[in-house]
Amino acid sequence: MGLLYGGSAAGAFIATALACGVLVALPDAHPAVMDLPSMARVTKLPLEVLQQKAQTTPVFAPGVDNLVLAGAIAAVWDPVLPLSGRLSALLAQPAF
Repeated sequence: MGLLYGGSAAGAFIATALACGVLVALPDAHPAVMDLPSMARVTKLPLEVLQQKAQTTPVFAPGVDNLVLAGAIAAVWDPVLPLSGRLSALLAQPAF
């Protein structure tokens, strides 16, 4: 189980956060795998094409909400509420 908060860089995010069985995030987390301009340079696709894809396909779009839609993050937890109860409930789930 992993808790994503604050910033995370591409390599560290992929190697640790996405390797977790279950990943939850706090709303202010800002993971960065690869921004669209960098993705355009690597893939040789025009930035405009990737920007259009990002509007309808969460895999191409940055941010926690899109990672939830893509299935990489199981939930976004409100940081005001105590984390311990939610963590205990998550760990008690049979799949964990």
